[in-house]
Amino acid sequence: LIVNKPYELAIQPSRKHQNDNLISMISNYYIKKNIATNVHIVTRLDFSTSGIVMVAKSGFIHHLLSKEVIIKKYFAIIKGQMQEKSGIIRLPIRREKEENIKRWVFPDGKMSVTKYQVIYEKENNSLVDVELLTGRTHQIRVHFAYLNHPLIGDKIYGDGSERMCLHCYFVKFNHPIYKKDITITKNPVWLEENKNA
Repeated sequence: LIVNKPYELAIQPSRKHQNDNLISMISNYYIKKNIATNVHIVTRLDFSTSGIVMVAKSGFIHHLLSKEVIIKKYFAIIKGQMQEKSGIIRLPIRREKEENIKRWVFPDGKMSVTKYQVIYEKENNSLVDVELLTGRTHQIRVHFAYLNHPLIGDKIYGDGSERMCLHCYFVKFNHPIYKKDITITKNPVWLEENKNA
């Protein structure tokens, strides 16, 4: 199952999001469609990130997909203009504090690798195409904030004055049964609305 997750929707149930979360919504969909299975999230997105989420319909397929290389690409709008218009960011990331969700770059963190390409620039911000080569929590957000180019609307690593512009628009994987490459694409609403701007 492929879902286009909207902005500010939690993936899983929590104290704050007991029913308004993606897993609960998919569970309700399964009940309505008489699909007798559990929800197995393959690719996760942050609460404030929109875009493509992969869901396996069985534990066995989830297990097989966990062994596959899944290519994920994102569109992000960052503050300012990058000096290097394309490149690879290699910086280690870990939690700031054990009890805190916030991550940052530390020498003893896990090595995190982000590939990027600037698509276009305006005076105060840039649209960047980003590919995750590792999958750390908040990786894109931390890497660009560390380089003094936080994502527009990022409430943790930026000023958070508007919605965060980070969207998973591309997922490619090898189907574990049919052994065929599957590519899914979906542009963000904010890019469609401003493509002629």
